Formats: sequence, structure tokens, C-alpha cells
Amino acid sequence: MIKVKFTGAKVFYNKLERASNQRMDDIMRSLDDEAKMIETRSLRDVPIYEGDLMRSQYVKQKGTSTMREHEIGFTAKHAAYKEFGTGPGLNLGGEYSEFSDYANKFKTTNFPSNSTRQKKYLISAFILSRRGFDRKVKTIMKNILK
Repeated sequence: MIKVKFTGAKVFYNKLERASNQRMDDIMRSLDDEAKMIETRSLRDVPIYEGDLMRSQYVKQKGTSTMREHEIGFTAKHAAYKEFGTGPGLNLGGEYSEFSDYANKFKTTNFPSNSTRQKKYLISAFILSRRGFDRKVKTIMKNILK
């Protein structure tokens, strides 16, 4: 009869557990950083003549240390019209295409008198931060596997 005993399994498990907790903290910290970047970029990119739009920005954070939700937006009634535009030049391709159904709700048929050019200020900040967050999470996950 052959007996095998693994004596280091508990130590290995504890190290893996600590690494996992540390990486989760890193991911949550990255999420918070990117939410702050969305807040900053979107406010920076609002058209300069839209003071009431700038003042209508809101930021809400809910959740715990392992589950978080950030909500960033603008409460001004014309915020979506400025973001997506209302004219025939509505162009939401590529990474923006996931928002096209929502954006089409703000299109008008009274051309050209009621046409507003799109000024991507919130969604572009979101797309850039999502890319950055994806890169950071990939790096964190690679470090776990080292």
C-alpha cells in the first residue's frame, strides 16, 4: 500500500486566499479610480456654454467593499439631447453602438430647424474608462497567475 500526504496544502490555500483578497481590493480600487475619471472627464468635456448642464452633474456610489455600483449622470432635461444630438448626423458606431437604441429616442424629424449636433461628453468618458478598467483587471489577473 502506498500512502501520500500533502503537508503544504493548507499553507498554499491560505496564500491563495490572501492573494485573492488583495486582488479583489485592487479591482475595487481600480473601479473607484475609473468612476472618478468618468466624473472628471465628463464634466471637462461638457460644452463650455452649458453652465446649467455642468451644474446638473450627480455622482452616487452604493455598495460594500466587494460589490460596488457607481452612478454618474446629468439631471438637466437637455443632457441627452446634447450627448446624442437630434439631427440626421447621429453616428454611434463601434463601441458606442450599444447606446444607439437609447439615442434614437432623442432624434427629431424637424430638420434642420431643431437639429442639435451631438457632443459626446459622458459616454466617451465611460468608454475610455471602461477600456482602462479592462486593462487594469487583465493585469491584476495576470499577477494572480504568476
